[in-house]
Amino acid sequence: MPAIEKEVIIFGEGGVGKTCFTDMFMRERHFAFYDPTVTTPERKRVVIDGLAWSLRLVDLRASLFQESDLPGETGFAPRYFVKMLRDADGIIFLYDITSKASYEHIVNEGYLDACRWRRMYRENTTTLRSYPAGMQRFGCILVGNKLDLGQEKREVDRDVAQEWAESMGMQFFELSAFSNESIKEAMTALVKSMIKAEERDNEDLSEGENLKKSVVAKAKKLASGVPFRGTQRKMISL
Repeated sequence: MPAIEKEVIIFGEGGVGKTCFTDMFMRERHFAFYDPTVTTPERKRVVIDGLAWSLRLVDLRASLFQESDLPGETGFAPRYFVKMLRDADGIIFLYDITSKASYEHIVNEGYLDACRWRRMYRENTTTLRSYPAGMQRFGCILVGNKLDLGQEKREVDRDVAQEWAESMGMQFFELSAFSNESIKEAMTALVKSMIKAEERDNEDLSEGENLKKSVVAKAKKLASGVPFRGTQRKMISL
């Protein structure tokens, strides 16, 4: 069964556990060795609801997008990071439940940056499909990491994070990146969110195409002198 390839970004501040999350999902262990000479992207094959998916996870520090606007912070790296973000099929907004600052940054600047860069890219590109929503939708979930430290060091109230996620239409999880089962549950929810995002885009595009065809058909009728259906106007024979 051929697998559907998708790109996933783990998006959050430094130190929130992005690499640990990625290691546990991709290799089911922490502190995996990265070989910079390997150019072929690593993927994880999973089966969800009978469909096979080939997922590539990349962790990306959210503050990079703020820094790229500063003097001297232009060049290859910021453009490359923007491309990764705008091309992602799914984004995990990750924060540390023991760091209120990491939560506030990801639900404010981080989330807005993701939408802003994707929308700006679509607006400035004429060769890509025009999405009625203003940008291509993406699957997303909010994840609070380091639950194992929450009893003594928690700074982010679970209910506050849950309320924000629900207001954005995404699922919310609290977990420890040391628990593979919790990560599998979160990734399953992300894949289903990606499916829903793609379905909504396709519905919008289909409605847009139908509307366009209807407008063209009416314009042709008007140009040929044929009255629209339901009108009382009649053609006058000369």
